[in-house]
Amino acid sequence: GTPSRRGSLVHDATADLDGNLWFTSNVPNRNTTVGRIDTKTGAVKMFRVNGPGGLAANTHGITRDPNGIIWFDVNAGRRGLARLDPKAEKIDVHIPPTGMSPTGGAVTVDYDGQGQIWASSPDGALRFNPATEKFTEFKSVTLKTPNGNGVTYGAAGDRNGNGWWA
Repeated sequence: GTPSRRGSLVHDATADLDGNLWFTSNVPNRNTTVGRIDTKTGAVKMFRVNGPGGLAANTHGITRDPNGIIWFDVNAGRRGLARLDPKAEKIDVHIPPTGMSPTGGAVTVDYDGQGQIWASSPDGALRFNPATEKFTEFKSVTLKTPNGNGVTYGAAGDRNGNGWWA
């Protein structure tokens, strides 16, 4: 299961098309944003995206699309999405434009079956189009209630391209 106690390096995980496991790191550290476990040899390799204060950017949610690309949220100073090509071991970071919510809350990331990537934001959800590299923002209509403000926790995309969040 997903650990949530402080000091746990591994948070969420997904498999690549070669059967290797990729995991996110949601704790402050100097070396690891995401890591890969080679399931054939047991070798572990860490990957770093630069984050605030000289630390590795932390991350939370992770998913894989049908083409084998790994997607995860990343905090490189302002939260956004990262695209990881596991074959090339190349990471590209995409940050929502100013004026749009960043990824946030306890970020989950999902592929919707229509080629779009969904991620939770503090006040709704974001949809990212990998072809155009553009974000679309969706705000929760019930964010503010008589009992206080909500925050998004989970997000998912369905096979028809619809986004859902809690």
